[in-house]
Amino acid sequence: MEWGTWLERVYTQRDYDVSIIGLAGRLDPHSILVRYTTNSSRNFFNFSNTRYDELIELGIRAQGEERRAIYLEAQEILARELPGVFIMDPQQLAAMDERIQGWRSYPTYVVDLASLYQ
Repeated sequence: MEWGTWLERVYTQRDYDVSIIGLAGRLDPHSILVRYTTNSSRNFFNFSNTRYDELIELGIRAQGEERRAIYLEAQEILARELPGVFIMDPQQLAAMDERIQGWRSYPTYVVDLASLYQ
């Protein structure tokens, strides 16, 4: 399906039975978790949970251990209610000259070249 058509039918009209899309995120959990809030334009799952929405709102302002606990509870709600099922996790490969040092792998699609040296 053409990308514009997919966006219109899934994101805007919510017209689908099953859909597949990849998610790219940053190391901050908010960028992925916010998409499951009831009023998010990216909530193509049509997921709605009042407590979850409250937690994500609290997470924006919280810091440190409090923030971690908030996002942990939000993730537990997602794990329990399963608004989406992800069928694959692509393997990430990196190849480079053996003289290059300092490579770090991240759990998302982040590539930080600042730490590389020869």
